[in-house]
Amino acid sequence: MKTLFTSLFFAFLSFSCFAQLDTAVVRTIGGERFEEAIDMVQADDGGYLVLGSSGSLEGYNSEVYLLKLTQDLEYEWSKRFGNSGLEKAQAFEQTADGDLVITGYALEQGQGTGYDILLMKVTQEGELLWSTTYGESDWDFGYEITQHSDGGFLVVGETWSIGSGMNDTYLLKFDSEGSFEWQQTYGVSGEDFGTDIIPSQEGDGYLITGASEVDNGNGNYFLQGKIYKVDQQGNMLWELTNSEDSVSVINAIAYQGGDYICSGYTIDTVEEGKQMTTQFLTVDGDLNSTVIYTSLGNQELVDVIHIPSEATILYVGTSDTFGNGGLGVYGFRVSDSSNSVLGSRVWGGAEDEVGRGVYVDDQNAALFFGWSDSYGLGSSDVYIVKIEDPLMVSDYAIDQAHYVDENIGVEVFEPSLTSVEVFPNPTTGILNFDFPNYQIAEIAVMGSSGQLVERLEVAGDTYTIDLSRHRSGCYILHLFDQQGRMLGMERVLKK
Repeated sequence: MKTLFTSLFFAFLSFSCFAQLDTAVVRTIGGERFEEAIDMVQADDGGYLVLGSSGSLEGYNSEVYLLKLTQDLEYEWSKRFGNSGLEKAQAFEQTADGDLVITGYALEQGQGTGYDILLMKVTQEGELLWSTTYGESDWDFGYEITQHSDGGFLVVGETWSIGSGMNDTYLLKFDSEGSFEWQQTYGVSGEDFGTDIIPSQEGDGYLITGASEVDNGNGNYFLQGKIYKVDQQGNMLWELTNSEDSVSVINAIAYQGGDYICSGYTIDTVEEGKQMTTQFLTVDGDLNSTVIYTSLGNQELVDVIHIPSEATILYVGTSDTFGNGGLGVYGFRVSDSSNSVLGSRVWGGAEDEVGRGVYVDDQNAALFFGWSDSYGLGSSDVYIVKIEDPLMVSDYAIDQAHYVDENIGVEVFEPSLTSVEVFPNPTTGILNFDFPNYQIAEIAVMGSSGQLVERLEVAGDTYTIDLSRHRSGCYILHLFDQQGRMLGMERVLKK
């Protein structure tokens, strides 16, 4: 059951404790749709610009969602960008001129052209300057973006259209007006994809993270975390693969002094079955990879940031090991000298919360963001937690409120696939489909990060998916007919 907060409250704390505890400001924002926060920057006026998506599973549409909040996380305005199809924002970057450039992917409704990379530029006031899409013959996705040294933009993601394998890590270069210039792919014969990109500290290129499918020598293929360094033209300088004998993915990379710190996850097989471990990798100048902290449980880290003034590294992700209900936003602080955990906290309610990122503002306040099923108005809402001092203490006075975004409206869509049955939902692995009235030919399994995790061909009017090799969390399934047109979406939860 969702809980709607319309006023300030302090949970589980007596009045006498208020002065002794730090306050965590918790906000949910949204309407009667699915809203999420996926990226954040500080605006010139000290407030925050939050990037996300706003959509409907029944109407199988989605729009780019830009939200403006004050420094106290009060709602100011929102803008939506899109047409009648699916436009999914994945990341944005503040450019040298102060504007915002956004990437993600788009799918035109009623067409069989597949996913294309989305690129758009907007002002801090939410004015759309330009928007474009780029794609080859098959599916192409943009997951992260950075500004090139010449003023243009680099987008990293994955492509099923070109390259060496089934799908490859994809790097594209656009000029400052969004015109395509060049592309590079990286991969082997199996599955490869990129997740993040940052300029190198040496100024000679860029570092790209992701995963690549490898053979463990026994004919068994599995994903392993991957880091590439490329030059200004995207030519590979070196590559580093996580050598653990288990599934792993590197989701994000950040600077740490003269080195880099990464975050992601590893799936190990233990007596109880498949468990997830969080694993942080430091990459030094000798290309050595060392595990600095491992925590067993159903957890995934999706973002990392270093705060030199606090000698601190902050991580954010999702966990079902701790917390009040199902999944929770998992944040914790690690010493950048000893690599010891200095504090941690899982945020959430009785249902599910998913962490998508962490941001530190000019006052060193830490903001964790994602989406919430427990609080708010719609099926899911933007979820933001702000703590003034990123010490990650165990107890906080909670200042929690919900803002209804009237710009989203209360659109009601008739379900597009009324006779499709998906069960059991939630699932521990096996997911069954029954769709006697539809000719579904393909299913795209999208993770809670918005990235494609599996592409499946379907034959007949029943189908079974095995999600047991994937991490716990929420998945959105995109269903396509034989002409490549999207018929609808289904949302499932894997425990």
